[in-house]
Amino acid sequence: MRYVYFALIFTAIVFNVSGENGDPVIRYYGEIGCNHCDLFEDKILPEIEEKSGVNVELQAFDILDPEYYEICKEKLAELDLEFTIFPVLFVGNNAYLGNSALEAGLEDELIFYRKNGEFRPFNSYFSSNAGSVNISIIPVFIAGLIDGVNPCAFATLVFFISFLSIQGRTKKEILITGFLFTFSVFFAYFMLGLGLLNTLRLVIDTSLMRFILKIIVSLVTGVFLVLTLRDYFLAKAGRYDEINLQLSMAMKRRIHKVIRKNNGKVLLMGGVIITGFTVSVIELACTGQVYLPTIAYMIQTDSSTLGIRSLLIYNTGFVIPLILVFAAVYKGLSSTALSDLFSRKIHHAKLVLALLFLLLTVIIWLV
Repeated sequence: MRYVYFALIFTAIVFNVSGENGDPVIRYYGEIGCNHCDLFEDKILPEIEEKSGVNVELQAFDILDPEYYEICKEKLAELDLEFTIFPVLFVGNNAYLGNSALEAGLEDELIFYRKNGEFRPFNSYFSSNAGSVNISIIPVFIAGLIDGVNPCAFATLVFFISFLSIQGRTKKEILITGFLFTFSVFFAYFMLGLGLLNTLRLVIDTSLMRFILKIIVSLVTGVFLVLTLRDYFLAKAGRYDEINLQLSMAMKRRIHKVIRKNNGKVLLMGGVIITGFTVSVIELACTGQVYLPTIAYMIQTDSSTLGIRSLLIYNTGFVIPLILVFAAVYKGLSSTALSDLFSRKIHHAKLVLALLFLLLTVIIWLV
């Protein structure tokens, strides 16, 4: 197998053609040089060829090249399909999007070709995303969920609920406040992530730059892993003041000031929304330790428009702990009990964060 880069005119040829050796041609649009692209050419494709008894000629195109990206979209449009994720594989009359769909679809196509001497006719049921199960979103959700119990964010939440309790808010008012606060936090983190992810996408548009990004992410998360493990042992020993990865005292005071200023009973809804948004921006200095490496992972795995899918998944995970805490307070959990729980479990949160940093350090090289 070898990569062949055609001029634009040749890519307009119909899909069901033979290569130089008379083998049927398949066209792969992916990130040339990425791990899965190499794995597909060196291992997955030969295995499928052996199972099906059909050899093919692979023609690979770099989806990060604007010309080939547009060609890929045009070819999908001819099949009345939309570009939603890469890699994209054109086989005969069908196209398969995403790694799982690509592998399952290619094997079925070649078996059909061996039996019938031609590829399957186009069918929207098994073309496009047929057979795909995108597991790349699972680490994104887990990262968001763990970031939601990040001591940085949780400490602010404990203070916020304590402040509401001191004000004499009823359970119903706290529940409404919690809903508005959660919505505001979700919106703020989503918009911050949207801007950062797509800015990085514009800057990191070549395989070399993506490789450099992986090195940077591994180094940064490796440092955070060491620091978080140190924090774990300090927290376990009750030496909370010596913890490294936490909001500075100046930032804590600033957050507390924002909460006190914007949450009087007058104009409650607007104040809570402003609080959630402002606190989210300030907290990013601490919670960004998880968010930024995860965004780098999103760049590698999510080709959806603006990366919206991964951002929605991450931030859904991020606000789940908020929702659960406000629900528990509504059911009768006191702010004092919540604070005690946080103090007793902070070392567990640090350990889980350390495991997440280890995962991010490694997984960035597997996509």
